[in-house]
Amino acid sequence: MTEEKPINGKAIYTPKGAALEYGRTGANFYTGCPHECEYCYLKRGITGKALGGNEVRLKKCFKDEKDALYQFSKEVIKHRERLKRTGVFFSFTTDPMIPETIELTMQSLLFLQDMGIPSYILTKNADFIALTQSILDLAVANKCATLEEVQALPMGNGTVADAVVDRSGITGEKMELDGYCTIEGENVAIYDHQGKHMLCTMVALNKAVDANYGKAVAMQVAAMNPVSLCEADVPEEIKATEFKVAAEKAREEGKPENMVEKIAMGRMNKFYKEACLLNQEFIQDSKLSVAQYLQQADKECTVTAFKRFTLRAE
Repeated sequence: MTEEKPINGKAIYTPKGAALEYGRTGANFYTGCPHECEYCYLKRGITGKALGGNEVRLKKCFKDEKDALYQFSKEVIKHRERLKRTGVFFSFTTDPMIPETIELTMQSLLFLQDMGIPSYILTKNADFIALTQSILDLAVANKCATLEEVQALPMGNGTVADAVVDRSGITGEKMELDGYCTIEGENVAIYDHQGKHMLCTMVALNKAVDANYGKAVAMQVAAMNPVSLCEADVPEEIKATEFKVAAEKAREEGKPENMVEKIAMGRMNKFYKEACLLNQEFIQDSKLSVAQYLQQADKECTVTAFKRFTLRAE
């Protein structure tokens, strides 16, 4: 597959470096952000000054908001098919839902919706945060186990699902509650990568061992993104797909047909080592597997469940 050229427009572009982890296409109309989050690069050094610091301003490449929307629309139309796959992320240089920015953001979101292009918003808008926190508090209080249970909870004059739809009516952009993870176990560890709430993991162990063991495995899940706990837990459709790919690769390499199945099985074993959490090399000590690392704490210690949730583009 030919690698796509980066988009380098005035309104939309392909992010570089760490930003690429969050979205494959970004949209920035403004520079500067008033939130002053401790982890944000907008606060620090030359980069912070170049991107506006905490003072929100329309980017210099636009005459006004009307011109910004015109440039955005033109670039979206040009890259429409690509953006249908990548979506558009708002925004890397300011909060797109604060009073200074929200009007232009909403017009852009409506245009994307008409074009059938998904959009993603990173915001600290108080109303969004309050709604999310209220939903989470309800879910925890009612001990919900699934997303469907959360959506059915009573909230206001309807349900949680209704409240999310109502919020869509305010913003004009379709919103969905599409992530809710729970886990149970003797010893549960939680890891929030860099404290940004963008990549979070949970790991349940069957033994009450030192908390550092659970945290280390939770970090492993964040970094290595395992498919399953062990070979037996890998979904059959994934096994079938991986075996087919391995067999086809062996044939492309000119291997004898009577050897293809054996070679494919060998490659499947490599896949299980990379994709199954307990089989993976432990990232803090490659001489150990994750299973062996946990056995240092207790010979019977193992992972019983894990969850990984990310807002990044992977």
